[in-house]
Amino acid sequence: SAPATLSLAFSWLQERKMRKATQSLLRNKRHYPDNVINNLLLEETWTRLKQYKQALRVQDEILRISPTNRQVLYDRGITYTKMGEIEKARSAFNSYLGSSYLEESQRASAYFRLGRLAARERNWELAKTHYQRAVKINGHRASKASLERLKKKQATAP
Repeated sequence: SAPATLSLAFSWLQERKMRKATQSLLRNKRHYPDNVINNLLLEETWTRLKQYKQALRVQDEILRISPTNRQVLYDRGITYTKMGEIEKARSAFNSYLGSSYLEESQRASAYFRLGRLAARERNWELAKTHYQRAVKINGHRASKASLERLKKKQATAP
């Protein structure tokens, strides 16, 4: 059954047995090609395995099946970030933030990711702005830590 095979794949992922997880997710995909949950796990797994083109292909399939799926937009931002495609990553995170409804933690995480992208480009003011937004939303810890690092960096800059 779909729930049982999905549970098995999820267990492999939790145990970091990526090869077994991928095999299980691909098998599920053959039997249940439009199962969005399975496909989200598959695209995330492809990204973890640095198989970015495969991840993007599955993300495209998810958007075809479920055009309003928010999670795939966030995941796409992560995939593009790992590929070094900063503008595409930024666009994906901004599309995610434009979703009709996001939990506070989801919104804060997206601003944190945008902050990291800005920091990667050494745009410290924009990074600071994004981190501050994340902290304002829900006290986002990683953003607080990033703000502290930015302050230290700016204090020691010539």
